[in-house]
Amino acid sequence: MTDFNEAKDLHEAPEDAPVLRIDKLEKRYDDFTLEPFSMSIARNRVCGLVGSNGAGKTTILKSILAAYRPDGGSVSLFGHTLEFGVRTYDRLREKIGFVFDTLPFGPLTIKGLSRIGRAAYEQWDQGYFERSLAKADIKINKKCNELSRGMGMRLQLAFALAHRPEFLVLDEPTAGLDPIAREDVLDMLRNFMANERHAILISSHITSDIESIADTIVCLDNGRTVFSLSMDTFQDCYGVFLCTDTQRKAYVKKLAACGVDSWSIDKKMHSEILMNNREQAEKVLPKVEFARSSLDEMMLLTIKGHHTAAEKQ
Repeated sequence: MTDFNEAKDLHEAPEDAPVLRIDKLEKRYDDFTLEPFSMSIARNRVCGLVGSNGAGKTTILKSILAAYRPDGGSVSLFGHTLEFGVRTYDRLREKIGFVFDTLPFGPLTIKGLSRIGRAAYEQWDQGYFERSLAKADIKINKKCNELSRGMGMRLQLAFALAHRPEFLVLDEPTAGLDPIAREDVLDMLRNFMANERHAILISSHITSDIESIADTIVCLDNGRTVFSLSMDTFQDCYGVFLCTDTQRKAYVKKLAACGVDSWSIDKKMHSEILMNNREQAEKVLPKVEFARSSLDEMMLLTIKGHHTAAEKQ
């Protein structure tokens, strides 16, 4: 069993090792099963994790904390495989910043929180922490549990960033925030990513935030991976259009015949179709008006829609 207290272990990982690698991770509960799940995040990349409540996102985030023993597969950070029950973060915690969906500091004063930061992290930057608080108008003597949600999220981010991590893991960092507070949080993340050695994993229900900041998207539903693709592929290749129910049957057949996957769903007044090759679809259906798919539409149609697979060419 690896002991991450040994500094030499941390220096043996290849420089180009992924910041995070999850390989065929499995976890079974009485009422939920995470099917074999794999993903990888390289430096200078932001990955958005999306899906409905209960889809498996929290299970994956907890796996990065080594908070449970998986039933299969592995999780590696900076080239080092995590093991349940081992003091994994005695050294790796310097490299990782966590922001949770609820403020975890309780009635601790912010001044007391800064003392913990100075004691716990070798690279703690007190000046950065204090400047971040001042920018958000957060008083040092205030108790953490007296802060609003927006203030609490900015405090968590300030704390996470003050120890100069290389990898941020964020759980719903902008949920419940007003537009100004949301943009403040996103600006902090963009500034963090100005360093090409950094990376982010962000789990969020606010898909517009994911679209504005992520390089890759992973969608889960009921413990299974629905799709995993780059933002460029999502924006350049996927598209949606509306039609009548009668047209839908003919259109999906034509799309499949020319090698295009489609997902369709019937609504009250029309049918909606998503396809994975907008350029090819425009050639096959020249009279149809196509639009780029939003991430909300992509999730709805791939999870709830009827999938018609492309025919083998």
